[in-house]
Amino acid sequence: MSEIPIYQNILDLLDQFRFSQDDAIRYLKNNKHNHITTTYSLLLKRYERLGKPLILREEKQPTEATEETEEDDVAEPIQKVMNRSA
Repeated sequence: MSEIPIYQNILDLLDQFRFSQDDAIRYLKNNKHNHITTTYSLLLKRYERLGKPLILREEKQPTEATEETEEDDVAEPIQKVMNRSA
C-alpha cells in the first residue's frame, strides 16, 4: 500500500474549511476514507490540474495557519458550491 503524500498547502486549504489538520494527517497516514480525506484528494487534484507548486509537509512543522496566498483561487470555487447548499 503506497502512502499518500501530505502537502502543507493542501492542509492549509482544509483548515479554511474548518477541518482539523491533525485529523487529516492521521486519516491520510492510516489510509482512511472519509469526508476529510476525500476533500484533501479533490483539493490535491485541483492543485495539480492548475499546475500550482506543492509544499511537502515536514513532520516537525507546526500546524498553524499561514498567511493567505494563491490558495484562495483553489478554495474559492469550492466555497461557492458550499455556500449554495447552505
